Amino acid sequence: MATAVLLGFAAVDPTVLGDGPDPLLLALYALAWFGVCGAAPTIWVAVVFWRTGAGSRWSRIHHTMIAASSVMLVWFFITFHIAGTTLDY
Repeated sequence: MATAVLLGFAAVDPTVLGDGPDPLLLALYALAWFGVCGAAPTIWVAVVFWRTGAGSRWSRIHHTMIAASSVMLVWFFITFHIAGTTLDY
């Protein structure tokens, strides 16, 4: 989605793809880091649900699957340098 938006901006104004720091790319980095940091609470909630036995078995499985998807999203962000600290791309 972010790539499509970036290419849409580049179609209107090709200087968007220049050498300067791109505000859209910086915003994408910041949002990706929010996703990385947001994975920890989902994992914590899943662990708490399993340790305390809160809710039904399906709710515990539900929270576990959300935590697993958060971990996969973090892996994706880190592996493909979407959650990065440099502007090298």
